Amino acid sequence: MYVTVYEAAQRLAISENAVRNRIKRGSLRAIKAQAVGAEKGAQVLVLMGDGTGAFPAHEAANIPTNSAANSEIESLEVVIAYQKRRIDDLQAERKRLNDLLLQHIRLLEREVLWRENMQLKLERLLDDVAAEAGPEDDRLTRAEVEADLKPALSDILQSLGDLVENRKKQTGPS
Repeated sequence: MYVTVYEAAQRLAISENAVRNRIKRGSLRAIKAQAVGAEKGAQVLVLMGDGTGAFPAHEAANIPTNSAANSEIESLEVVIAYQKRRIDDLQAERKRLNDLLLQHIRLLEREVLWRENMQLKLERLLDDVAAEAGPEDDRLTRAEVEADLKPALSDILQSLGDLVENRKKQTGPS
């Protein structure tokens, strides 16, 4: 499998310069591949063969280095492998973002249901207060009840809205 110089250094627990030196000495095999997508230019990719990345001298000697066709095929194979890994990474990121989006949609749906429920309760409360205000001649109209209670109810709804917002911030994106 081909990896970047950085990844090879991480796997071998050595510096990137040490990886480059090993490539120059021939103890690590690498190719220069044209980067595709967001990364522009050429990129050096290191073959990590037996887990250590080192190649025995007899294997290194049998590697065709002068054949332009073999080199081009090898370069394309590396690019394909690299792009497959990149696709896998992007698919994993897409899944993570989709899961996060679904979590936020569920929160919004719950908030909408909560607000609708609070609105129904408020309307019932206003109707009950207007109906129980006194004898029929002295009954307050719904508009009068709303006018009397509106400032207090507005403050309560604002406080509840603030609580919901604070809860969202606490359970926000991971």
